[in-house]
Amino acid sequence: MKKILFWLPRILSICLLFLNFILAFDVYLEDWTLGEKNIGFIIHLIPFFIILTSLIIAWKRELSGSLIFIALGMIMLIYILLFRIEMWLSLFIISLPLIIIGLLFLLNYFLFTRKKEKITFKE
Repeated sequence: MKKILFWLPRILSICLLFLNFILAFDVYLEDWTLGEKNIGFIIHLIPFFIILTSLIIAWKRELSGSLIFIALGMIMLIYILLFRIEMWLSLFIISLPLIIIGLLFLLNYFLFTRKKEKITFKE
């Protein structure tokens, strides 16, 4: 159980990164010039780099990373519900996986990692 809970959020994060990377290529289907397509591709990769940075942080510091993943998911959820309700499918593709990954990192932290760390206060 410990290994599963350790690796599951990391594997899901990598899968979400791969999905974001693949979805960024949809810009090349547009009828734009090559320069516009390349700029659009770079813009589409911004979420990829944000999730990658969050994964790197979560890999080293699970508590901080889990809170970042949950915050990213909540920000995306609020954005979609307030401004892009017609894109409700994005809730299931982007927002909920971010929240679930964050909760898995948090669960792993509180069940296993936190017990290893001893908090000491210096007087």
